[in-house]
Amino acid sequence: MTVIKEIFGQYNDELIYRYTIENQHQTRLKILTFAGIIQEFSVVDAGQRINLVLSFEDLAGFTESGYNFNRIIGRHDGRIDGGRWQSLDGQIQVPTNENGNNLHGGLHGLGNQIFSSRIDNLNEAVILSYTATEANDGFPGNLNVDITYQLTNDDQVVITMSGTQKERAGIFNPTVHTYFNLSNPTVTDISEMSLLLASDRHLGLREDKVPTGEIIPVANDIYDFTQPTNLGERLTSFKLMTKEAGLDDIFVVRGDINIPAATLVDDTTQRQIDIYSDRNAIVLYTANDLNDEHMLLNRGAAHPYEGIAIEAQNLPDAMNHPDFGNVVLQPNETKTHHIIYQYSHR
Repeated sequence: MTVIKEIFGQYNDELIYRYTIENQHQTRLKILTFAGIIQEFSVVDAGQRINLVLSFEDLAGFTESGYNFNRIIGRHDGRIDGGRWQSLDGQIQVPTNENGNNLHGGLHGLGNQIFSSRIDNLNEAVILSYTATEANDGFPGNLNVDITYQLTNDDQVVITMSGTQKERAGIFNPTVHTYFNLSNPTVTDISEMSLLLASDRHLGLREDKVPTGEIIPVANDIYDFTQPTNLGERLTSFKLMTKEAGLDDIFVVRGDINIPAATLVDDTTQRQIDIYSDRNAIVLYTANDLNDEHMLLNRGAAHPYEGIAIEAQNLPDAMNHPDFGNVVLQPNETKTHHIIYQYSHR
């Protein structure tokens, strides 16, 4: 295993570093200190290197895009209704940045920050650190965040996200907004991939995509991915039956780190990613409104359905729905969450 650090660019007059981890199979992971971005998660298949995630060659591609490509998102992923909730300290109000709601931690969330970094030589991993302050992002209390990226020789990317709350109670529900496309580079959409979810329920959502509190069975519905389902075929139904013309939805999962919450397979090449999580939600977004011919990704100009974002997290807006789980951190409390991407070839 090798871990290499290099300067990747500059943002707001600060140097941005890139870490490259490569294992004995030539599987490669590249991480940026801006937003903890996964620039590359690639494998060598039939003599060709395949980047399994949507990406840009330069820093500007990531910093100028509004789609959160492969960024760490927090303090809270997903939407918070009105940017407020009731706590023991009274009503909390955080900044709003989308239709009167807080989305992805707001404009000053983790996905817009530069992390300090170091190499964990013992585990051949990269550790990114950042202190989110109430003065900067508007969330209650200060929060020390550590994100660890590890690539194993079994082709696992292990992501450990740890938060320690200071001063007063706050919340911690981060994720990685990773867009996958496992197909050959000449295939520029997700139509040749199939999805399996360990989920028989999804959340009811308002028009602004905030959870209503309703939990809906997926049985015999377009949201049913309990069997491997070709995304190209299912998207045909979504285009006809939904305003979004694709997935932008929240699914309830068990939160068992030993059981895949989601499995994505390229039907042609049989490349596969299993996503493991110790939390109770998977958010899926099929890049329905990605459409910018000037945005040049590794699979060409940005267009709808170029990739699928699979976000492992706690159910969003849980502070306003007690049965969604607990994302609250008490003063001096630490919570740690894990996400694992396991690559394999059938």
